[in-house]
Amino acid sequence: MNGRVLEQLQWGFQELLTGAGELENQLSRPRGVPGEITVWAPGSVEDLDGHCHNAESSRILEISRGLSPTSSTTAVMFAGPLSVFTLNLNIDRPDPSGDRLVRDEIQRLQPDLVSFQEALWHEEAADQARRILEGLSYEVVHQFDLQEPDRPYGTAIASRFPIVRSDLVKLPSTSRGREFPRAIQAAEIQVPDPVGRVLLVNPKPHFEPHMELEREMQAVAVADYVDRNADPEGFPPLIAGDLDATPDASSIRFLTGLKSLQGRSTCFVDTWIASGNTEPGYTWSSDNDFTRGLADRLFGGSEVRRRIDYVLMGSPLLYKGFARVQESEIVLDQPRGGVWASGHFGLFVTLGVTPETRPRERAGS
Repeated sequence: MNGRVLEQLQWGFQELLTGAGELENQLSRPRGVPGEITVWAPGSVEDLDGHCHNAESSRILEISRGLSPTSSTTAVMFAGPLSVFTLNLNIDRPDPSGDRLVRDEIQRLQPDLVSFQEALWHEEAADQARRILEGLSYEVVHQFDLQEPDRPYGTAIASRFPIVRSDLVKLPSTSRGREFPRAIQAAEIQVPDPVGRVLLVNPKPHFEPHMELEREMQAVAVADYVDRNADPEGFPPLIAGDLDATPDASSIRFLTGLKSLQGRSTCFVDTWIASGNTEPGYTWSSDNDFTRGLADRLFGGSEVRRRIDYVLMGSPLLYKGFARVQESEIVLDQPRGGVWASGHFGLFVTLGVTPETRPRERAGS
């Protein structure tokens, strides 16, 4: 072995030690953010290159580069938990400063995935969802990124991880629903292993109390969509949004495996129940000043409290990827300075992605 070759080997060994030292520093830092990223072997991170549109993705690659991104023994791992936040923003809020409350809560919770309903749309650069999340390292897809706008509001999905596919599918209805067509917005999100590809579905069915027939049709369509697009070998799909029906309604009972519809059945886990909650979990209440008038118009009373917003997870009997409900909590259920964030309350859910996933700690909790 000549001196030049020996010198190169020594240099390479020193680089390896330096990279390992930097990795040790990264992994020994306190868990300050949700979904702490670690590096594991074997595997490859090359498939993530070019898809890093947010700070979390960049942080993943930054850590992996400490061990050379071209190495076949390098992989990026997500320790979890995976967190989901859903909120109907309500298009007709009397005080737009509610957006500030929503943004502050998202900064506190730091959810990995966000599902909005009734997000105002002006143009791509100035829509409500992007405005709320601006600078918070989310990739955002609004419903009207996927279709010509037919109203001033729609659904939106945001993620701290790369959104690799977006979809919009019309929901079935009857002649009663023709004036306001409804849709499923969905996104496939690339979370590092062991989670992998996650299907997040954000449907918005009809809200009118007398239209449970249409909601039944739409619930079956949502289940069919999930069956067509979710991977039985992968992480359980997630439905997050305002389903405009209480747990005893036939559409929700169908989705949670308590009732069959149209000759078929399915089963999603209601994360509110699975987390051990025994409270009713109301997400739409006449206790909210903003909601009281609408509650009176829709239900003929001023004392109306309903749980109509959900995060549902595909059954572990149907999907092999590990996922366990850790916590589910109602948020944004109190005014601040006399201002309500929305007519709905938000729902925040965390999911363990391995048997060892620890419950997360949040600033201000």
